[in-house]
Amino acid sequence: MSNNSVKSNNYLIDKNKFYKIKANIIGNSLIHISGFNKDYVEYNICVKTIYGKWTFKRTYNEFYKLNNKLVHKVPEIKDLFPPKRFFKNSENTIKERTKYFNNYFKYLFDKVNIFSFEDIINFFYIEKGIIGLIIKKYNMLKIGEENYI
Repeated sequence: MSNNSVKSNNYLIDKNKFYKIKANIIGNSLIHISGFNKDYVEYNICVKTIYGKWTFKRTYNEFYKLNNKLVHKVPEIKDLFPPKRFFKNSENTIKERTKYFNNYFKYLFDKVNIFSFEDIINFFYIEKGIIGLIIKKYNMLKIGEENYI
């Protein structure tokens, strides 16, 4: 294991590489479905790279599905994911989840080689063109350039 490696696990990135991808929650909306008592929260997410910026919305359930796919491959994220709550749409729960999600994003983009997880790429709407540019810029050709360019 080299000194620059976080761990020998192939999903972690080199400590010296910084891909300049950031994501954070910039707001939320409580959605009410009349007659069904199925209110839910949509979290507004902003992703920024050196090549562009975009926003989109995701629900807790969508985060939960992503986490279930990743936690077996990246066990470190287990404690970063917000727990389920009985009062899931309370102001305190929404604030708590926002904090958890922002820490979750930070870990994914600072520590995990996201390019080896199609689920992450799809969840954050990272376009193949942007991935190709990042792979070329940071000389990440061993990651699978043929899949993303």
